[in-house]
Amino acid sequence: MNTIRKGSSGDSVKTLQRLLGITADGKFGKNTRAAVVAYQTAHGLAADGIVGPATWAVLLGGSVLGVRPPDNKQYDARWARVLYTATGNKTQTIKSSGCGPTSMTDIVNAWFDTGVTPADLCKLAVKGGYRTRNNGTAWGFFAYMSSRYDFPRFRSTATHAEAIAALAKGALIVASMGKGYWTKGGHFICLWKCDQKYMYACDPASATRKRQKLSDFRRQAKRYFIFWPPADLGASDEVPEVAEPAPALPAVTVTNGIYDISKWQGKVNWAKVAASGLVKLVIIRAGYGQGTVDPRFVENIEGAQAQGIPVAVYWYSYAKATGRESAVRRAQNEADSFYRVTSKYSPRFWMMDAEEACLNGDSINAFLVRIRALSDGKVGAYIANHRFASYKVDTSLADFVMIPRGNNIQPTHRPLDLWQYSFGSRVPGISGNVDQSKIPECGRFPLEWFLAAPEKSVADVGE
Repeated sequence: MNTIRKGSSGDSVKTLQRLLGITADGKFGKNTRAAVVAYQTAHGLAADGIVGPATWAVLLGGSVLGVRPPDNKQYDARWARVLYTATGNKTQTIKSSGCGPTSMTDIVNAWFDTGVTPADLCKLAVKGGYRTRNNGTAWGFFAYMSSRYDFPRFRSTATHAEAIAALAKGALIVASMGKGYWTKGGHFICLWKCDQKYMYACDPASATRKRQKLSDFRRQAKRYFIFWPPADLGASDEVPEVAEPAPALPAVTVTNGIYDISKWQGKVNWAKVAASGLVKLVIIRAGYGQGTVDPRFVENIEGAQAQGIPVAVYWYSYAKATGRESAVRRAQNEADSFYRVTSKYSPRFWMMDAEEACLNGDSINAFLVRIRALSDGKVGAYIANHRFASYKVDTSLADFVMIPRGNNIQPTHRPLDLWQYSFGSRVPGISGNVDQSKIPECGRFPLEWFLAAPEKSVADVGE
């Protein structure tokens, strides 16, 4: 922590004020100095009103646990009845389904801006397409928030030990919980502390649920979204470190065996494909344009699923303005068709294929927002390498980005989570060539993330 004194301002001051239990406005004035002097006197420290290494060490208790968040509630009368919906459903309010943005508000309040409310973040979630049709907040919202604010590191993981280690290094975590102590269906809570026996949380739907035995918590937690504090809350050259830096993220393993399939591959023998052992995931074209279904889509997806092959789906876009409809409207129409054709198959993710010259950033963004609002799963953007710069896509609207480029030359655009690197691969059971992709070294997600079941968050109602 930085040495701070009267006249200092910023997030370090907010942290100090929260630890002292006074108003956290981020301004080190006379009231904050008085509180510091009183604290220093009570703990046998030099009562000079300056918060340096010794005072920080006592304030943190020799610990590296994060600051306790403010514990916002969905049912707070200031926003409980505010609509949180992507479809105009008047039963979907912050009280009924806003646990995700409310938990995220705790973290933003703790480290960035005490004035942000759950209503503000619910509005962002809807605008960004992260409010699902009937299942609360999509998991992708938290990655989006990590980029919107200046978080130095963000991690999405299902590993319990990793979450505990992160808390020990000063992180705060939004956890997606399954059925059990915290919820009857699905719920988000904000984790702030862990000891040898309990996990401690701020529950946006309850004033009484505050902690759970670790053994039980581990069984009920589905996903952890880990946020590390902003830079000025970390150690500086002026003072000794209170904690070691959080461990580096595990490297993403370069993985190939991801193929995309359409009518151009003809009739596929899915039994042979599965038996080959070469295929880890197939991305199947569902259709293109305003509503044309790939003539082999149904046989492809049902054949692959019958053989236990993980499947995802994509839609090739031609969203171009006409005399009667804008490009944005036609992109939304395409997304509607995409969802209608594919929803019953519960694909691992939905991906928009953007390659045509008629597309632009507005139409691509509109497609991504629309399919996210309709679906309950991850959303991806396949963007032609030679059009990436001109499209000017808001890639934060997609959970991942896939870019094609052959001749063993990796695309330079970022983010790059999947690289379609081969257009002439061969797989037993598939006639002719097939496009193959892999997860590159710079990818943000391992194969397990792509293969995970559709990401859902069903918020408790009435709690």
